[in-house]
Amino acid sequence: MKITSRAFSRAVLLAIFSTHMGGQVHAANLTIQIYPVATIAHLIAGNAQDAIKLPEEIVTRTGQGLETICMANALYHEARGEKLNGQKAVAQVILNRVKSEAYPDSVCGVVYENAHMRNRCQFSFACDRVDDTPQESDAYEAALIMAQGAVKYGIYAEGLTPNFRDPAQTEKSQITHYHTTAVSPSWGKKLRPIKTIGRHIFYRSERVAKSIAS
Repeated sequence: MKITSRAFSRAVLLAIFSTHMGGQVHAANLTIQIYPVATIAHLIAGNAQDAIKLPEEIVTRTGQGLETICMANALYHEARGEKLNGQKAVAQVILNRVKSEAYPDSVCGVVYENAHMRNRCQFSFACDRVDDTPQESDAYEAALIMAQGAVKYGIYAEGLTPNFRDPAQTEKSQITHYHTTAVSPSWGKKLRPIKTIGRHIFYRSERVAKSIAS
């Protein structure tokens, strides 16, 4: 039997989440129904603020939880070119911000914060006024699978797992910012660099991290 790259990618992702949860989660529990990419994208792209106010409609029309959709959009636009560990680190940043008092307390709130202000939001894809409709359906499907697991169970990149017996390691897990290696933003000099994964550098902000709920 021939195994397509799409099927292989999905199998790998499901296996990773099953393993991540120490065997407590069966891969079958993470199976999701993939709806047409455009159906999800058009509900969010271009009118994020309005879309976020209508969670029930989005959930009904797409079959996906709103938080999962917002996380998937961020993973697709911010990290689809990265390997799995880089994508996981981006999701980890988003979830750390959700847990911090310095940011909104939902995935959608974090991802689309200031999305109504052009080029002044936290994640550039959300406010650059460029059509966000995903053009790579396989990549978006993979983002949805990872997003569902991350939102439901949490997620940590390799080497960035907290260890409450090791404060230094726990601090490393509290990544709060990142940027690509192609740029050098001024704020990067004010934060503690933690790890470079692929084409992204991840940082820890003391201000943000100190209010992350345990």
